[in-house]
Amino acid sequence: MTLVPWLIFTLLIGACVGSFLNVVIYRLPAGQSVVHPPSSCPRCGHRLAWYDNVPVLGWFWLRGKCRYCANPIAFQYPLIEAMTALICAGWFAVCYMTDLRPDFAGPGIGATWPIFAVNIALLAGLIAATVVDGRYFIIPLGIPWTLAAVGCIALPIIVSATPAAVGIVNLPPVTERGVPLLTQERMERIDPPAYQRVATVEAAIAGRETGMQRLCAAPLAGPGLAAAALGGTLGWVIALVLLKLRILPLSFADDPAAHDEPEQLAEHEEGIRQLPLLLGPIIGAAGGALWLDRHWNGSWARLSPVTTIGLCALAGYVSAAAIMVGLTLLTRREPETQAPADEEDGVVFEPHPHARREIMKEILFVSLPLAGALGAWCILRGPGWDEWLAGSPAVTSLTGSLAGLLLGAGTVWGVRIAGTLGFGKEAMGLGDVHLMMAVGAVCGWPVAVLAFFVAPFIGLVHTFAAVGLGSMLRFRGRQIPYGPHLAAATLIVMIAREPLLSYFGMLMSGNPG
Repeated sequence: MTLVPWLIFTLLIGACVGSFLNVVIYRLPAGQSVVHPPSSCPRCGHRLAWYDNVPVLGWFWLRGKCRYCANPIAFQYPLIEAMTALICAGWFAVCYMTDLRPDFAGPGIGATWPIFAVNIALLAGLIAATVVDGRYFIIPLGIPWTLAAVGCIALPIIVSATPAAVGIVNLPPVTERGVPLLTQERMERIDPPAYQRVATVEAAIAGRETGMQRLCAAPLAGPGLAAAALGGTLGWVIALVLLKLRILPLSFADDPAAHDEPEQLAEHEEGIRQLPLLLGPIIGAAGGALWLDRHWNGSWARLSPVTTIGLCALAGYVSAAAIMVGLTLLTRREPETQAPADEEDGVVFEPHPHARREIMKEILFVSLPLAGALGAWCILRGPGWDEWLAGSPAVTSLTGSLAGLLLGAGTVWGVRIAGTLGFGKEAMGLGDVHLMMAVGAVCGWPVAVLAFFVAPFIGLVHTFAAVGLGSMLRFRGRQIPYGPHLAAATLIVMIAREPLLSYFGMLMSGNPG
């Protein structure tokens, strides 16, 4: 069966999703409903007809102006629609038209399309969160909480209702020019262990023998991880209830910006201008992953997969910067002068005077899920628990998403706590914690954790580019928030998940946890 019609269908669906994202980006930061009232012109208030809302094309046949009052329509609308369409179609090609994600391609589109749809929801949420964060320096918590709920509710139902989505595969032995790499003698001599081509990152770790392993595109948890996830979730729910009842104190309660409240938000157009640069490393890393996919058996042994993908991401970033410089020069506008700090678009947030004291409140909150995870891990482990979990695919999937939720959020939160204690001022934001919570719930804990550690490298390169090319690109040197870097890193790791996680050994065996 040809996949081209499905690719075109995904492209069209992505454009429609992008049209909805424009509504989310415009209304959610203002505290408005994203479903009511219907779309209308913000200037004249006239309700838009369906043919005015056709994604991408509608903006062009309206010539960028409202049909009723001739008010200009921002180019952001068709741009986000087109970008969302291309990202969705690109993700379809990665999953089903390459070997980069055999957990999707192996069972086939018929068995995995519901999981693919959940992934599309995550990508859409990341795009919306990135644009809102770049413009307002906040991440509306409704976005990651909705995504986390979708991951923890929809994925277990899908896995339970679609047994074909969870299969058993026989991993072939790894060879180099026809010679097996993983003979026992060679395994003992290799340091570090040879990277092996696996069917899924949950299947095997570098240097292990190949064999029969599980294959699933949804996060799965083995007995130990499942027990810890259930206990940690129980502790987390208890902590939320105690927080709601004001038994646990709310940290940074006198600083609304720390909790991403959507009132009286100032726009940061500087952040919006810098966001297109982040497409470069995503496209470059995707190209590097595809090159690895085509030359897997030994021909790239001189460079590790991490180095290969990193260099390709850097090349993509340089290319994106060059394109932006070229487009800026073609506009023939005079570069903007450096604006004084008090005239910059946006607000400079003052540090909290008692950051260490406030972060202790968060440590108290986090201690409850940590205690719950440790207690459940000690109590539930045993043959009976293992056998029951093996026969419960829905519970295996649910605990896999819960483990991703907790570890994704916990990794960022741990760095936030350590940074605040070490430097005496608030490190990172709770919006970043919630964003990686959503990534972990949909993609699993390995993707969330690795994406968090990839993001600083993207941010470092972006900082040098923003400063070095500031005058050419009309940047003022102001840094964009960390959320867009997390979103870009997540997409890179989703695409190059297998070579990256296999290389780092962040793998679960056929009986993970």
